Amino acid sequence: MPRPLRCAVVVPAPAASVRRVLAGSQVWVRALRSLGLRCSTDAGPTLTTGTDLHFRSDLRLATDTARLTVTGTDEQGLPVLAVTLGRLTRADLRIRTAETGAGVLTTLDLRITGPDRYTPYARRRLIRFGQAVLGVATVTARDPQVVVAGAVFRDGTVLAARRARPEALAGLWEMPGGRVEPGETEPVALRRELAEELGITVRVGERIEPSAQVGPGLVLHPWTADWTGGEPRPMEADPAHDEVRWLRADQLDEVDWLPGDAPFVEAVRALLTVRAGAARTDTHDAGVEQPTR
Repeated sequence: MPRPLRCAVVVPAPAASVRRVLAGSQVWVRALRSLGLRCSTDAGPTLTTGTDLHFRSDLRLATDTARLTVTGTDEQGLPVLAVTLGRLTRADLRIRTAETGAGVLTTLDLRITGPDRYTPYARRRLIRFGQAVLGVATVTARDPQVVVAGAVFRDGTVLAARRARPEALAGLWEMPGGRVEPGETEPVALRRELAEELGITVRVGERIEPSAQVGPGLVLHPWTADWTGGEPRPMEADPAHDEVRWLRADQLDEVDWLPGDAPFVEAVRALLTVRAGAARTDTHDAGVEQPTR
C-alpha cells in the first residue's frame, strides 16, 4: 500500500487557535470553495462524528464533487475524516499538530484508499486539497478568536455570574457570554451562549467599548442586551457558573470581576445610571397631568 501523502505547514498562532479552526467546519468549506466547489449540505459550526458534508462544482456543466465524512476524533479533539473527491479518489485523513519555536507544525496525512490510489492524478488532487486546507487554516488561526459578553439589563440592574471553573477563575464574577463559533455573528453567539449556559433570552443591543485582550489569540467584545425571558440559572451538566446576581450601579464594586471584564465595568455603571435617570423621567412624566387645550 502506498505511503500516506503528507502536507505540512508551520502556523504562527497559538496551538489552541489552530486546533479550534481545524475542528470547525468553515475551514473545510472555505478550502473546497477555493477549489471551485461549494457546500450543498448544511454545515454546523463544529465537526462531530457523523458529520457528512457534500460539495459540488459551481460550474453548471461540471460533474466534480467532494464529500467529507467525520469518522471520529483523535486525542487532541481533532476530526478524523474520510475524503472523497470525484467518483474514484478516496482517502483517510488525519491531522497532527505539534508546538515548535516558530509556531504550530500542522500536518495532514492522507492515505489513499480508492481504486485510483496508484495514479499520479489522485496524488496531485489530494495534495492540492491538503494545501488548500492548510492555507485557509493558517490565515484563519492568525485572526483573534472573538469572545462575547453580555451586559444584560433588567429593571435597573445588570446580570453578573460567578465562575465555577476553571480553578484559576473560580469565585470571580463576569458578565456571561462565550466564544463566537465560525459562521456566527456576535449577537447570534451571545443569544446562544446565554440560552445554553443560563436559560435566558435577550434582545441584543450595541457594542460596549473598550474591547479587551483576555488570552493568547482571544479578544473580548462586550455587548448590551435587554432581558426578555427566563430566570437565570446554571443549565449545563458541568456548569461554568455557580451563582448569579442582579446588581444595581452602586453594587458593582461588591463582587470581584474577572480581569477581562473589569475594563468595561465603568461603562456598564454609566449605562445603568443613564437608564435609571430615564426611568425616573418616564415615571415623572406619566404622573404629571397634561394640560387640556
